[in-house]
Amino acid sequence: MLQIEHGRSIPGAKFVRSLARALGVKAEYILGMTDEPYDSTGLPQEIREIWESLKNRPDLQRLVATARPLTREQVESICTLISQLSGKEKEQPSNESLGA
Repeated sequence: MLQIEHGRSIPGAKFVRSLARALGVKAEYILGMTDEPYDSTGLPQEIREIWESLKNRPDLQRLVATARPLTREQVESICTLISQLSGKEKEQPSNESLGA
């Protein structure tokens, strides 16, 4: 990094991209091509992609709104259940675990 800071080395595209993702800013900002660290929404790319998928899905909007007050552990339990329901895990939860 010191070599880059002193102009003795030029970072490659992969390095710049990784650094931008880690810092949550645009690569153009790191390269000094813009004074704006974020795009026009002010959000990192990953968050913008999630937002785009939520924008047109009222069902997902409801899911996120419902989950907001939950603890991290509760969210993890729900994620596990969703994985099971989506077929990512072979075993389906038993009726007993669902409170039936």
